[in-house]
Amino acid sequence: MRNILSMIHTYGGLLFFPVLIIVGISAYDVNHPLSFLKPHEKWTISEKTIYIPEIKQNNKLAESVRDSLGLMGWLPDWKMNRNNERFIFEISHNGAEYRINAELKTGRVEIKRRAKGFGSTLRSLHPFNENLPSGTFLVNSWQYYKDASVFYVILAIVSGLWFFLKRKTGRTAGIIVIVSALLLTLLLTYYTWQTG
Repeated sequence: MRNILSMIHTYGGLLFFPVLIIVGISAYDVNHPLSFLKPHEKWTISEKTIYIPEIKQNNKLAESVRDSLGLMGWLPDWKMNRNNERFIFEISHNGAEYRINAELKTGRVEIKRRAKGFGSTLRSLHPFNENLPSGTFLVNSWQYYKDASVFYVILAIVSGLWFFLKRKTGRTAGIIVIVSALLLTLLLTYYTWQTG
């Protein structure tokens, strides 16, 4: 049992260390913004002609246009504007954002794209835990990898404590550190809750 736990502890850490690095960097960025995690500002423009069906609901029409363009991403309702001739909306996902200007009668679509940059995309993986609309299986598999990493961390904490308590030396100092850290966390939580 000890050998199995040791292998899970070790190889699980190697398997999931990218998630832990991403979470650490993005959490640090919340309080101390890192310049390389900011989105790019440059927009590129392209055009395409597609079939645009007559759909009354804006969100359904946006889904149809997005899918016809072969794009993926969320469609914020509050960023949709439509009249008899044009339908303007935005698409956003972890790696890029798009501004779509579709001519309803001709099917001509202007696509403005802004890449968010590698660092910004990396940071966005921290909260990303859902299916990206029209996203590929590979993109949407991130949520399962991330969920598995959470279970691994819990297992690693438990197995790490078990390994530590089985040691013959240094246990007293370790127990003092663990208890102190727990008490400090609880006291800080209680203080924040009471002053809150």
